Amino acid sequence: MSEYLAHSAQLYFQTNGKRVDKDYENLLLALLVNEYSRSRIKSTLQTLGLPYREEAIEDLTDLIYDHLDAYKTSPLPEELFAVFVDAYHGKLRDENGKVVDVSIFIALGIDMDGYKQPLGYWVKQGKENKDFWMEVFQDMISRGMSKVAIFITDDFRGITSVIKRLFPGSDHQLCWVHLKRNLKREFSGKGYSQMRMVLDKIRSSSTIDEGRGYFKELVKLVKDRKKALGRNYEEKEDNYLAFYIRRR
Repeated sequence: MSEYLAHSAQLYFQTNGKRVDKDYENLLLALLVNEYSRSRIKSTLQTLGLPYREEAIEDLTDLIYDHLDAYKTSPLPEELFAVFVDAYHGKLRDENGKVVDVSIFIALGIDMDGYKQPLGYWVKQGKENKDFWMEVFQDMISRGMSKVAIFITDDFRGITSVIKRLFPGSDHQLCWVHLKRNLKREFSGKGYSQMRMVLDKIRSSSTIDEGRGYFKELVKLVKDRKKALGRNYEEKEDNYLAFYIRRR
């Protein structure tokens, strides 16, 4: 980012104002998308010897929102091989100036030719639930998406039942990266080391029956230490092993 700032400032001084408007806009856009506050933008511009123009900030902010609105309503492919859903958790200042916890959920699709495409984003204050996921998937359906081979998501609250209801022919794979992170957070030392080895055996199993056997071994290790968590994994065995079905 610092290299970009230096390059933009250099262009500003070298062009004697001939290209300043475009370079200035690109610089402001880079600062905005990198989450610079208005005060930080102003001090950065002052450091570079550039003027601070509030009207330019407002114009670019409006432009960003226009692009986001267009992106949120763009048509989606009717058929997709995979849809990934993940979340970014952060803080946002609301209309009353209060800082609140929010989650930004992002969906990424892979079409039948293997090309990636962002599908949408949804902002949620507080915990996600079944009603929220109904809204998310109905949004994608209304924009044209009707058939998905497999969904890959974290174990978000309420998402499994909504996928099963709206896409009954789709597989739903729960994310192994999040599974490993959750186990590491919940357990430590020898217990987690044993679970990690079993996870590796599950992933390298040559058949679904072999994979199920190792998954049951993992569930037992978890239940011996945290019964409720182990039961949760046990109930979602098919979702954690969905990649075997898609592999056949």
